[in-house]
Amino acid sequence: LGREWNFREGKSTFQISGRGIVNGGLRQSPLDAPASAEAGFFVPIHDQAWEERVGLYYRLDLRVAYRINGDRVSHLISLDVQNATNRLNPREPSYVFANNTLITNRTQAGLTPVISYQIDF
Repeated sequence: LGREWNFREGKSTFQISGRGIVNGGLRQSPLDAPASAEAGFFVPIHDQAWEERVGLYYRLDLRVAYRINGDRVSHLISLDVQNATNRLNPREPSYVFANNTLITNRTQAGLTPVISYQIDF
């Protein structure tokens, strides 16, 4: 979703946009602890494959940008705010060989601002 305004007879543009992402959660398989300890790597319980699910994932990204269009070159400066709601979305579990467990409470990055400058010629 976005909106764009032109200025100076199309020589410059101001842009505002947003994007929302919703996902029902990644599926995962539970750990077969005895088999994993023996093998030295993650071994799932095969008859329960993909039955567990990581929690709901959603994210809102926002963008503000200004473009200057020249005869030979265009400049774009933008600010992107990824995960603007600062939600700590769950991510897939990790197997820890040292103690034969799964770490299931890991989260993805929260609010992430990204400033960029682009030259097109």
